[in-house]
Amino acid sequence: MADELAEVLVSKMLARDLVSIISINIKSRTDHYSDQFNRILIVKVLMACSIIMGFNWFKDSINCINNSDMGGGFVSAACWIQGVYIYEELKSRVDEVAFYGMPKDMDMDGMLENGELCNTNPRNFNSYNKKKEHCTPLTKTFFLQYQWLPFYLAALAIIYYLPYICHMYGNSDMISLKKSTKSGEATPEKVVQTYFNRATNPVKFHRFRIIFGYIIKILYIVVNLIALYGTDSLLYGKFIGYGPAWVKWSRSANHVQHDYMGTRNYPKPGHEVLPPFGYCEVVSSSRDETKSHANNYKFACELSQNILSQYALILLWFVLIGGLIVSILGLVAMLVDHLITFVFMSFHGNMARKIYGRLTMRECEYLEFIRRRNIPFYSEVLQQVREVRLGCRMESGLKPGSLPCDSPPPGFEEATKLNMNTHM
Repeated sequence: MADELAEVLVSKMLARDLVSIISINIKSRTDHYSDQFNRILIVKVLMACSIIMGFNWFKDSINCINNSDMGGGFVSAACWIQGVYIYEELKSRVDEVAFYGMPKDMDMDGMLENGELCNTNPRNFNSYNKKKEHCTPLTKTFFLQYQWLPFYLAALAIIYYLPYICHMYGNSDMISLKKSTKSGEATPEKVVQTYFNRATNPVKFHRFRIIFGYIIKILYIVVNLIALYGTDSLLYGKFIGYGPAWVKWSRSANHVQHDYMGTRNYPKPGHEVLPPFGYCEVVSSSRDETKSHANNYKFACELSQNILSQYALILLWFVLIGGLIVSILGLVAMLVDHLITFVFMSFHGNMARKIYGRLTMRECEYLEFIRRRNIPFYSEVLQQVREVRLGCRMESGLKPGSLPCDSPPPGFEEATKLNMNTHM
C-alpha cells in the first residue's frame, strides 16, 4: 500500500514538473525566432523526454524467461548490467525469427554457407559434426542504450543552450537596449548618446557583433547536426532514416503492423532502433565445502522500457529535423535581411535612406528593434539620429523623410563620405 501511494505521489510530481517544463511564455526576446525554436522548444522536448525515460529507467527492469536454478532478481539485474543482444543476420529474415533478430530455436546461433541456420555447439556431436565444421557464428549486436539514454538527452539539452550563451555575450548591447526601452527609462537623446555614439560604441564593435551573429546561426546548425548524427551513431546508424521508415510502416495495414509472429516485408522501425526483446547470457558459478558448480545460461528477455524509448525517439527525430531546417532558414533570413538593409543604405532616394546611409549595419538593427517595439519612440530616435548624422532637424509635425533635409554645415559632406567607409 505504501509503495502504491509513493508511486502515485511521484507520478503527480512528475506530471507537474512536465507541465512546467513544456510551457512556453510568449514574450519579446532579443534572439531570432529560429534561435528560439532551438533553445526553447527543442530543449524543452529533450528535457521532457529525459524525465519520462528517466522515470521509466528508475521504475522498470528487464524480465527474462528463467528455467534455471538462479533467482529471477539476479538474472534481471545481471542482464540489465550486461545488456541484451540480437543476431545481425536475422534482422531481415522475418520468417525464421520468434522475435526481431532472434531465431525460433535458441540453439540456432550460426549459419551455413547456403544460409541455413545451424548450431555452433550441438549436443549430439556425431550427427552435427559435419555441420559444425562449416557453421559460422552469427554476429551479436548488443543493446545497452536503456542504461544511459535519459542522461544523453539531458546532455543534448545543455548543448542546445550553448549558442544562446554566446548570443548573450555577443548581443549585450541589444539586451541593454531592450531593458532600457522596456523599463521606460530610455529617452531618444539617451539612446542616441549611448548606442549611436561611435566614441563609446566603436564601429569595430559593430562589425564584431554582426559577424558574431552569423557565427551563432552556424552554431545552431552545427548543434543540430551533432545531435542528429551523434544519435544516429549511438543507435548503430538507424536513426537518420527512422522518421521515413516510421511513416512508411504506419501506412501498412493494422494486422501487418502488429502481427509480431506473422510475416511482413519489413520489421517495425522501432524494433530496428531499440528492440524490446533480446538474448542475455549469464554465467552461474558457486562453490561450497563439498562441491563446486559452473554453468552458462542463455535467456530470452524483454525490455518494455524500449517501447517508450521508441516513441520518444520518433518525436526527437522530427524535432531535430525541424531544428536543422529552421536553423538553416534562420541563417538565410539573416543574410536576406542584411542584404535588403545594405541595398537600402546604398541608394539614398528619400530622407529615411539618407539617414540609414550614415549608419552601420548594427545601428540599423538598433533602429529596427526600436521600430518593432514602439513606433512613436522610433520616430523620435530617428529624429535625434538625423540631427547627429545629417546635421539638420525636421520641421514639427512632419514624418521622417517627408521633406528634404536642410543644407548641412560646411564640410559635412566630406566627413560623411569618409564615414561611409565604416559601413558593413
